[in-house]
This record gives sequence, structure tokens and C-alpha cells, in this order.
Amino acid sequence: MKTKITSKLAFIMTILAIMAMVACQTTQGSKGGKDSETLATDSIALIQEDSIASVEIILDYPTKGSRPLIDSLRQFLATTLGVDTLYAANPDSLLRHALQLGYTEMKKEYDDLQTFREGELPTMGYSYHIKKDVETNNYVTYIVEYYEYRGGAHGGTIIWGNTFRKDNGKSLGWNMLTNTDSKEFQQLIKDGIRSYFQANDSTVITDDQLKDMLIIETDIDHLPLPQFDPFLTDQGISFIYQQYEIAAYAMGLPSFVVPYDKLKPFLTQEVSTLF
Repeated sequence: MKTKITSKLAFIMTILAIMAMVACQTTQGSKGGKDSETLATDSIALIQEDSIASVEIILDYPTKGSRPLIDSLRQFLATTLGVDTLYAANPDSLLRHALQLGYTEMKKEYDDLQTFREGELPTMGYSYHIKKDVETNNYVTYIVEYYEYRGGAHGGTIIWGNTFRKDNGKSLGWNMLTNTDSKEFQQLIKDGIRSYFQANDSTVITDDQLKDMLIIETDIDHLPLPQFDPFLTDQGISFIYQQYEIAAYAMGLPSFVVPYDKLKPFLTQEVSTLF
């Protein structure tokens, strides 16, 4: 068994192709609104792996910024990792408790499989990559990429984002939007999903063709909203559907960004002042 910890990553992790569609270039500090304190982070990692299980946790830990934002981000990291928020104030403690929790969970899965499966078992494992993606004078967005493998035919990936106000640390998600059940908003969602499937093909996808690509019970004009909150990017608000949420595994994670100008009628007053 080997365990290693690094305080400054000397390598760049490969990001899933989906990230190119849902995340924009990382922006540091000075975009839009009045000046505010730039958030400083430390890239830290803790990895443990053996023949039974592999657990990898890599994250941007906030070290300097407004107190409300720092506290909110640290609690977000702890909650995401399933760790008691009491450990959030110390990065080493946060990582070690998260790794212990993760490895214990994976080993239990491994031991359970041993009771009814013969032959050599595959290595269990999961990874968290949590990074600061966008920062402006008014908000910070973090992206979480989670992957797990529990001995099945293939692993699973979940990607989501969370936006925080810099002044008070408030978490922003669906509370940024209003009238999301309206016909006009539903059209934006449908157009966004269509753009995902049409990304590499100039051929226009009809409503019937789009319906055939999805695994939903509702009609194409009343699509379910993503289970995870939308988040702010450089170009607009990003929406991500997870694997099997509205489409088959082979379809990936349907995702798209709706530009801010198209969302103006649906933005709350609070969010409209952030950019």
C-alpha cells in the first residue's frame, strides 16, 4: 500500500472531454463589478492505492480571501467529500479523513464482492477532482469531477459546479433563476440539449430525432431540469445532466451553456448585479 501527499501539484490532470463543453477558461480576479479581494488557493492532493482499492482526492483549497467566502468554500469541500465540517479548517485533516472514509467504503465493496464472486477481483476506486474554475470580482465557481468504479461493467462519472458570492459566501444555484417552468425557459433548455447532440454535426436535429436520443417519459417541450444546480461561467450559465439522467450512458453527460443575454428575463435581481 502506498500513500502520498503533495502541497503543489507538478502535473496537469487529464480532464474529460465533457469539461471542454461546460467549463470556460479559468479567470483570475478582475472581471466585472467593483474591486474585491482575490481568492487564493493551494492545490493539494492525497492518493492511496493498492490491489484492493484506489482513492484519489485533488482539490483547490482556499487559503486567502473574504472570511465568509473562505468559510463557505471550506464547508462545501467537506460536505462534497462527505467529511464532518469540523475538519474543514485544516487541509491536511480534511484530506486524511476524506481518504480514510473513501478507502474504507471501497474496501467494504471489495470484501462484499469476494463473498460471491470467484477469481481475481478488479481494483475498486474513486476520485474527486475539485477545482476553482472561474473567478470574477463578484463570484467564484468551483467544478467537481467525481469518478467511481465498483466492479461493474464500467465506472461512472458525475460532474457538477457550484457558484459562490465573494462578498458573503452565499451558494448560488437554482435560486439564481425564476420562471423555470415557463414555455420560454423550457425552450432554452431544449435548444441547449439539442446543441449538445448537434455539436459535431451541422445537420439540424428535429424534435422527433431529439426525443429518440433521450430516455424521458415527458414530451420534448416539457423536459426535466438537471438534478444538479446550474452554475456561472465566463460565457453564461452552465447546465449539466448526469449519466442516465435523460440519455443513455453512451451519450455522455448532456451539457450546455446558455448565454447571459438569453437568460436576462429569468435571472433574479441579485444575480443580475454580479456581472
